[in-house]
Amino acid sequence: EKTTTSSSSSSNTPSAPTTNNNNTNDDDILKGYEMHDWKPSPHLTPDENYMDMIMLLTRNSKCRQGSMACVLVHPQSSSSSSSVVIAASTNQSLFTPN
Repeated sequence: EKTTTSSSSSSNTPSAPTTNNNNTNDDDILKGYEMHDWKPSPHLTPDENYMDMIMLLTRNSKCRQGSMACVLVHPQSSSSSSSVVIAASTNQSLFTPN
């Protein structure tokens, strides 16, 4: 089972979709995005930390009509103490002007 978190905001910064191929960590997935040195807070729940992450990721969208982002997270299992970001992306234009 996978958890999807998404959000909307209004900002215009370019980005590219990224995915986790099981041999990278969350920092590798998010390295194409400006995350302002964000780190999970031990005082927040995992859901609250991922909402913070998605709000920062949303600001990386380059579409003027509305900024959106999506993070796919593999939830915690009984053998693992933390969740893993599987993929991250923002909305992008389908076409670029000449």
